[in-house]
Amino acid sequence: MSVEEIIAESWYPSGIATALVEAEGAPAGIAIFRMSTRWGTHNLFHPTSSPQDSQWWSEVTSNPGWWGESPDISNAEITQFPSDGKAWKAKWDDSGPAGWSSQTVEIRCLPLDGHGHAKVLAEVDSNNLLSAIGGLQFAGRDILVILPEPEHPSALEVISELVLEEDEAGLNYLATRLGQALGGFAASIKPQNHRPYTQRIWNDRLKKLEDWSKANTLWRAPHSVETQGTITHRNIGLEVMHIGPDEVQISGCCDGLFNAITGLQQNNPAIRDLASLFTSLSEHLDRLNGLRYEEGMRKAMLAAWAAKAPERWSRPRALDTHCGGVAIWEYEQRLEGLVFAHAWNRDVALPTRAWLAKVSRLQASMFGDRIWAALSLVCWSGAAIITALWLDGGISNVVAVAAPPLLFAGFWLRRWYHSRARPPWLPL
Repeated sequence: MSVEEIIAESWYPSGIATALVEAEGAPAGIAIFRMSTRWGTHNLFHPTSSPQDSQWWSEVTSNPGWWGESPDISNAEITQFPSDGKAWKAKWDDSGPAGWSSQTVEIRCLPLDGHGHAKVLAEVDSNNLLSAIGGLQFAGRDILVILPEPEHPSALEVISELVLEEDEAGLNYLATRLGQALGGFAASIKPQNHRPYTQRIWNDRLKKLEDWSKANTLWRAPHSVETQGTITHRNIGLEVMHIGPDEVQISGCCDGLFNAITGLQQNNPAIRDLASLFTSLSEHLDRLNGLRYEEGMRKAMLAAWAAKAPERWSRPRALDTHCGGVAIWEYEQRLEGLVFAHAWNRDVALPTRAWLAKVSRLQASMFGDRIWAALSLVCWSGAAIITALWLDGGISNVVAVAAPPLLFAGFWLRRWYHSRARPPWLPL
């Protein structure tokens, strides 16, 4: 494929790209291009042929960076489908090779990737994930992945039907199932993959998104110590949650173009996935004129997620809006909406603008609540000073009895401060 043909692709970020040239050094069966943008430079990868070409498939699966299974697709029906980059479905009939009869897989060539996340998720032991079964990596990046095709309808479709039927109980039950699936995935991440919180890195990315999107907002969060970085899905939304009769499965288990361009960190809090699902829900309900169901669904989803996710990540302090909580990650999702529109020359969705317009009001409310935190600190400081002076003999026992009430008042004021935080399940 030529430079001109790639520039004409719908997935090409024409809003920010400034140059594209051919480069060398790609694996067999893959072409490499160097893309310059206003936000940085990246290597783009593109297949030189397709799975219908048996020789190309043999070249690709023989590369040193191939991992996992490489099914024989010579007898499969191959069809292309829309995606970022090139993507095909390989479907076997009843006479397919052993283990693949009546199966369908998706073969995706990713033009850009950040951290080889498809393989990372494939190594997570989770019943909810439709993880990649194989793929090609180059320099730690995913170039091609093979994913199982989802068998069940997406949450987008199911919610559309339930809103049409005005089935509030059904929507809340579905939200519970979605929260349980996402919380179950979070619980499957092994403790050795839990990382210390890195609020500086997360806040630095927010600044970049604000600058790139030209947003009229500014928000930094002092994340609580319970907010650890970990393996997350990174692309959670209603479209990748599939509702089966007995379980909810999560597809889309690879990273790709947008996250790589915007520099999404490898490790993020588990609540980022929850915030992504909240945002997806809000946008879809807005399209359906069903926002009256949002609060109940969010509350059910959060309760179910918290019941399944690791206890540390779902404590009240971890979800405290004064410490960022879910809200700061919803803010990130909305900023990403602005950045996406800018990078692809698209209109910004009205719900995105409406949400961001409320940020200043939320910040003003939180700033006003800081007086209670300040008074709490004054009480604690007073109690500490009185105790120190009493131990040094500088004050009498009569004066020293003021220390315990001040200490108690400080704790009470701190609790009052946190109680005034916006509930994480309440839409902005």
